[in-house]
Amino acid sequence: MEEMLWVFDYWTPYAEELRQYLWAYSPTDVERGRRLIQILGPEQVKRVLRFLADDYWGRYLGWPDLVSWSETGLGAADVEFIEVKSSSDKLSEDQRYWILKNSEILKLPFKVAKVHRVQRIIRP
Repeated sequence: MEEMLWVFDYWTPYAEELRQYLWAYSPTDVERGRRLIQILGPEQVKRVLRFLADDYWGRYLGWPDLVSWSETGLGAADVEFIEVKSSSDKLSEDQRYWILKNSEILKLPFKVAKVHRVQRIIRP
């Protein structure tokens, strides 16, 4: 993992134009990218990058809303990608495609979380 983090850090300034093009140009985007390497590990990151490189414009939409994990002494554990839906919301075609390709190619742990409103909270 250290080697991949070193490569990420080394190439970050040189990839500025590409990051602008991909709408990943803020310092927060860079921090999130680096953190994802730490959470997912090199093998899963390589699988995700290959997946995107094979058809970026056909695969960049539909990704889940959240990445969840727990921290342990050995690093991230129990990683899950989570799509959050309200009780009346449905999966889009892009999301359905991502779920299909995830099950075929990426094999990332994935769940859908359905959120139901029990009562409306009125703020003063």
